[in-house]
Amino acid sequence: MSEPLAYVKSNRPFDPAEISLCGLLAEAAAAAPDRIALRFLAPAGLVDLTYAEWLARARDVAHELLTRFAPGDRVAIWMGNCPDWSIAQFGAAMAGLIVVAINPGCAPAELQYFLAQSGARGIILRRDFRGRDQLALLDGLRADLPALEHVIEPGPDFGRAGRSGTLPDPAPQDAAMIQYTSGTTGKPKGALLSHRGLVNATRASEQVFALPPGSGWVNTVPMYTTSGSVFVTMMALWNRGTQIMLPGFDPELVFQAVERHGGSFVPLVPTMALAVLDHPARAGRDLSALEVVVIGGSSIAPSLITRIDAELGAEVMVIFGQTEACSTLCLTPRGDTMAHLTTTIGYPLAGNEIRIVDPATGRPLAMGEVGEICARGPSVMLGYYDMPDKTAEALDADGWLRTGDLGLLTPDGYPRITGRLKEMIIRGGSNIYPREVEGALAELPGIADSAVFGIPDAHYGEQVVAAIRLRDGAALTDGALRDWLAERIAKYKIPSHFWIVDGFPLTASGKIQKFELRTRFLVAHPV
Repeated sequence: MSEPLAYVKSNRPFDPAEISLCGLLAEAAAAAPDRIALRFLAPAGLVDLTYAEWLARARDVAHELLTRFAPGDRVAIWMGNCPDWSIAQFGAAMAGLIVVAINPGCAPAELQYFLAQSGARGIILRRDFRGRDQLALLDGLRADLPALEHVIEPGPDFGRAGRSGTLPDPAPQDAAMIQYTSGTTGKPKGALLSHRGLVNATRASEQVFALPPGSGWVNTVPMYTTSGSVFVTMMALWNRGTQIMLPGFDPELVFQAVERHGGSFVPLVPTMALAVLDHPARAGRDLSALEVVVIGGSSIAPSLITRIDAELGAEVMVIFGQTEACSTLCLTPRGDTMAHLTTTIGYPLAGNEIRIVDPATGRPLAMGEVGEICARGPSVMLGYYDMPDKTAEALDADGWLRTGDLGLLTPDGYPRITGRLKEMIIRGGSNIYPREVEGALAELPGIADSAVFGIPDAHYGEQVVAAIRLRDGAALTDGALRDWLAERIAKYKIPSHFWIVDGFPLTASGKIQKFELRTRFLVAHPV
């Protein structure tokens, strides 16, 4: 008798919402017009926006944008976290435009690539970002951006003109946003996300968190990512709650958001969680309002989950998602077991399916076999913008998204990640998955974080490097590290090089950039 296939369809009830972003904001404003929808912890003081104000200003922005653009045009948003980001995002949606979300700290070459590849006709920016003149930077690129016609700097009257008239009514299946992947290999790809995907991914997520209506949703992440402008922003809308937006991640601001402003939900990646837990002022803060901490984004040590549970007094929930899936694919439910929290990436969201396939052939595998994790559901992207070949590599004809993650499916339908397909190290013909080595290192006292990657080797093809960040005051020798790992993983998986670092290069969402680490290591240690 053959083994059952590694496939699960979520058993969570699913009734897809057939509305656009415009409809989502309009419904929230009708239900709670005077409630604070967005509270920005600006350096100069609080900035509040009610649901009614947000809707009115977004409508004004939509009218203003339609004096320059036509529905279907791409318009970039290039700002740090601020209320104008959300006003512009929903205003563009109401105008039938496609938002191109761009990192405000990107390099000039990256900005030129994003604007050219998306064919953006306009850009909405704030001139100053951390002391850099964004307008001057952009001006230096304009000659190579013939499609870029309009540059808009939101002023005090942005979205306050009180215009009226009929606006386009985007269909749920229409494109709403282009979100660029982090580009760890090759050029970044622009995931084209639909209104339907965005609203349903966040609706399904908000239902799992099950917070009381009107809760406080702390936004610790950049707005140009799906984590910021989609995951937190739109869950708060579904909840009719208050998004407490931070200008950037800072443990002190997280404490303020919870202690002074009633934040009951906080999203963190492991590096953020460690910064919060290890902050010297945490012990004296009242964090009793905090109900849920959701953690994801990279390999999570079981000890970190137990620390959050024990030291923050909040329920921990584990999340798995991708830009290509409007932020979220799987999420552990409230009250889940510690075994699920520490060994899996959650259960599929409502409407989602997960299967495991042979990455080389696409053949479905059996339960317990390791292969590529594939997902299908309403939140999966429409494709990569203007990249049909890359789209065909990522999406098959039946709508299955290849996540690039290696893993297996447990008998109760929870995916478990064992590594990244493109990060796999082949040493002397043997496959080594960095996640396994990182997991073994994570349990060694004295190690705060680690990142494992491969480097070229003339004899073995590749050798293994472990970059390690130690806790304050800790000291570990190569011998101690090897002895620890020898009891936990096979000898051929033990790194040839242990590299102690002060910190890691990170993406804006807190993920370690291994390609940059590899480059730095090879510069310092040529092979």
